[in-house]
Amino acid sequence: MAARRDQDTTAFNQRSHRGGNAIATLQRGESLSLPESRLMPSIGPRCHELRIDDTVTKKEFRIIYYVGISAIAILEVFAKTTRTTPQAVIELAKKRVRQYRERAEGSEA
Repeated sequence: MAARRDQDTTAFNQRSHRGGNAIATLQRGESLSLPESRLMPSIGPRCHELRIDDTVTKKEFRIIYYVGISAIAILEVFAKTTRTTPQAVIELAKKRVRQYRERAEGSEA
């Protein structure tokens, strides 16, 4: 969907660029650590939370991802509005990582 001419998409473009660069880093086999990324053992092994702080809108966004054998699986993307990750997000990410591992990695799970 194209942006209307009167909409300023600068903040979105900057935020998505930072997130895209971080994902590209992971795809090259490099790892990220705090403050960019942290482990999410509450979701499962090799699950992480990528932190994207938007300085323009003063919002925080998170990308929950799983480092698979041959791919990075994006499990969930959400705006962070509380100090802790919402339980609904954790449960959804657990379900998605389980589905990914069953389909993509078979017995590796």
